[in-house]
This record gives sequence, structure tokens and C-alpha cells, in this order.
Amino acid sequence: MLRGRINSKSSERDSGGQHAFLVLSLPFFLLISKESAMVALMTPSSRQLRTALALIAVRKSQWSFEKLAQELRVDDSLVKSCWRTLLENAWRLYPYRARSKAGHWQPDPSVKAMIALAAYRVRPDQTGDIARQYGVSLQDVEHWRRILVRRADRLF
Repeated sequence: MLRGRINSKSSERDSGGQHAFLVLSLPFFLLISKESAMVALMTPSSRQLRTALALIAVRKSQWSFEKLAQELRVDDSLVKSCWRTLLENAWRLYPYRARSKAGHWQPDPSVKAMIALAAYRVRPDQTGDIARQYGVSLQDVEHWRRILVRRADRLF
């Protein structure tokens, strides 16, 4: 349980002579679903919120923007703009290299982003299928996916 003073002035006391305290109960606040709590804790302009909305929109591609917005209690135009920003700018997360450190060929950053987004959408056991489809190694696909998840907030 957290306690915080309501009255910040040291001389203020309530009628009983005792300092007034505000008591916050964390379990009460955490009864909200994970997505709703995440959205409730952040402001609409927050980088983390925009990143989370974009990644959820990519992951839940079978859901409409309206359904996602309704579930997360945000405006559907915010979900659309975050998703669009991620798709249009994800290539910026990847440096251009003609060869990897191991010496094998590397695709352009836009291709790396496309592969990472495709790998993010599928289940982890299907990542090998994505690697075979694009002709790259499984390790590269997993690395690019990790970069997408860890650095996506830089785009917002």
C-alpha cells in the first residue's frame, strides 16, 4: 500500500489534529486488462503508447482498426497513424550493410524491415518459414525481429 500526503504544507492539519494522508491501493488499479492498463498509464502523445499501438496493429492483423481501438479504448485514427508510421519508417531501424559480420550477403534495410514485420506477425515456430521464403538465415530473421521490437519507439 502506498501513502502520500494530501497537504503539502507542513503546518496544515485536519480538524482532529492529525495529518491527512491519501491511501492508494495498487491491486484496485491493476484490475484493468493489460492493454487497457497500458493505455491508461500513458498519454496519447507518448512514444511507448504509439509504439505499442503500432506493434499490436501489426500482430493482430486480422482485427480491424476500429475493433483494436475499441478494445484499447483509443481513437481509431491514432491506431491507423501509428501503424502507418511503423510500416513506412521501419527501414530506418536497420543499418545498410552489403555483408554481415559473418561475411554473407545482407538485403537492403527496407527488405530487413519487411522480413522483421512478417516474422513479428507469425508464431515463433513459423519464423523458419519466413527465413526460407526470403532466402535468409533464421538467425538473421530473429535478429531483425528483435531490433524491430526493441527500437520501434525511435520512430515516434
